[in-house]
Amino acid sequence: MHVTFMDTGVAFLAAMLILPAMYVAKHNGVTIFDADGNLLSSDTLVFTVLPALFATMGAAAHIVAIIFFALLSVAALGSRSSNQLYCG
Repeated sequence: MHVTFMDTGVAFLAAMLILPAMYVAKHNGVTIFDADGNLLSSDTLVFTVLPALFATMGAAAHIVAIIFFALLSVAALGSRSSNQLYCG
């Protein structure tokens, strides 16, 4: 139960950064939608769009990027741990 709450909390914090960041990136000229108007896939969003956004942040870019990718790693490891508990 502790892992579930931790995973959900970290994922929520990451989402609180991603959602506004996408629209700031779009405002700064970074493409976040494909030609059909659909949001880019998750791996493209995380590894292409967000680094491009971080590059526009100036001095804070490194700090925000480290915090974001650390939270993303914790969420991934937490999901892995909770899946192992239920799947064997």
